[in-house]
Amino acid sequence: MRHDGSIDGLSSERSPSLRRLSRADSFVSMLFKGHEHGTALIKFTYVVACQIYGTQKAKKDPHAKKILYLMKNNEALRVAYVDEVPTGRDENGYYSVLVKYDQKLEREVEIYRVKLPGPLKLGEGKPENHNHAFIFTRGDAVQTIDVN
Repeated sequence: MRHDGSIDGLSSERSPSLRRLSRADSFVSMLFKGHEHGTALIKFTYVVACQIYGTQKAKKDPHAKKILYLMKNNEALRVAYVDEVPTGRDENGYYSVLVKYDQKLEREVEIYRVKLPGPLKLGEGKPENHNHAFIFTRGDAVQTIDVN
């Protein structure tokens, strides 16, 4: 290396055209400067399918409190569950619901509610649990994991 900071006569300074292409100097990078956490939240959300979460909340089950705790501490976490609502004619309406914890309101909020044609558990529970939550996913890739 020479005393002027160049190697073999080439300047170590980036050319103006390279500086314009630099990620650190880009307009998009400046737009999100300091918002890396928010950008990650936009790109990555986690949808947990828990069919019985609505029932657990209604019964004040301790498991529901633990799920709420997880949502409070993980902004990107969403929970999909099946809500069974009495219609008043000895029948029930079934909904697939997606909820999250809103940090500003400091409570759980409903994001989506989709009416189902009937009860979810018609056959095997596992694939139906994944399928009812799948409608709430976005993006190019989805990974499903079963806890068993």
